[in-house]
Amino acid sequence: MKLIDLTHTISDDTPTWEGKCGFHIQTVHDYEQDSTSFKVQSVTMNCGIGTHIDAPAHCFKDLPTIDKLSLEQLIKPGVLIDISSRRSPHNSLSVNDILEFEDAYGRITKNTYVLVNTGWHRFWHQPTYYHNNYEFPYINISAAKLLLERDIKGLGIDTLSPDRPDSGYPVHHLLLANQVLIIENINNLDLLPPRNFIVTIAPLKIKDATESPARIWATF
Repeated sequence: MKLIDLTHTISDDTPTWEGKCGFHIQTVHDYEQDSTSFKVQSVTMNCGIGTHIDAPAHCFKDLPTIDKLSLEQLIKPGVLIDISSRRSPHNSLSVNDILEFEDAYGRITKNTYVLVNTGWHRFWHQPTYYHNNYEFPYINISAAKLLLERDIKGLGIDTLSPDRPDSGYPVHHLLLANQVLIIENINNLDLLPPRNFIVTIAPLKIKDATESPARIWATF
């Protein structure tokens, strides 16, 4: 069995939606400051930082928050659609990409997480370019509608978002309204096969949170 970590490390220079620092870790007690040798730290961060998931409540106040997601919702079979060969800030997942994937690997089955490799995760350590003034690969709304017809349970991408702000966030509203989880800033998608793997998402179980950083991994 192989384990692939799909999570970026969070640090002070992690790319964020606002383009400014969304994370700070501070030492409040260092080793051997007194007779007790512990290091104690505090963290300040945005909930939607780094590799993270959006719960349905991110857009809809009456739908589930992070703490209401069941373990069954967080562990699902995955498929990977790779569009990284045309890596560009103007790239998007299209209906044709999905149909070509299904021609090659079979129809996407219900209760699946669909992960989209745009190749953008390779720019994670170049925060300014990764953000790129919100110019990054995204999900075409027609493609999102087709995936919803396939009854998927999660959609993940290796960019800040499946939407860009000039679009009005149609993918967020479509998927979250139907309680399909959104996973953003995924790492290492180029290490996955097209299908036959399991995705596990482990968010912080924060009461009433609409987003949460998560450790995410694949097994196959």
